[in-house]
Amino acid sequence: EHVYGMALGSNALYEWLDGRKGFRVSPVERTHNRNVLAAIDHFVTINSAIEVSVFGNVNAEQLGQRVISGPGGLPDYAAGGSRSAGGRSIIALPSANHKRGISRIVARLANNDSPTLTADTVTHVVTEHGVAVLAGASPAQRLMRLIGVADPAYREQLEREAGSIR
Repeated sequence: EHVYGMALGSNALYEWLDGRKGFRVSPVERTHNRNVLAAIDHFVTINSAIEVSVFGNVNAEQLGQRVISGPGGLPDYAAGGSRSAGGRSIIALPSANHKRGISRIVARLANNDSPTLTADTVTHVVTEHGVAVLAGASPAQRLMRLIGVADPAYREQLEREAGSIR
């Protein structure tokens, strides 16, 4: 069964969904309930972020002091995926923003006081340089794994910066 909280689209979509077997609209209190999501075996979430710290915390809300978006369902889905039996909470992002000349794997988040996700709700971080498996990793292991998927041009700088905040 496919459960969804809302559908946005054309009249053709609404007609297709109307009364369709196997599809059910449900209130957000259910579709975004961490306990309901965690109870789904092998529940996998894939989300993006603005930046990920070398310790595994995630910022998906602001770029510098500029707010880009709210957290939406990200915290709920990430918690559900990380707590699901056999589940995953994956953050996928480019390793760098070459246009701005910045790494997206960072020593400290722009909104360090209030990360969108804390490291315990992220099981994997994926960039074009590989996969950092964070589930069960110590802070030192997370640091090395995340530097390993950072853009090579920023790895040495990340090691230096991370060393000064350990």
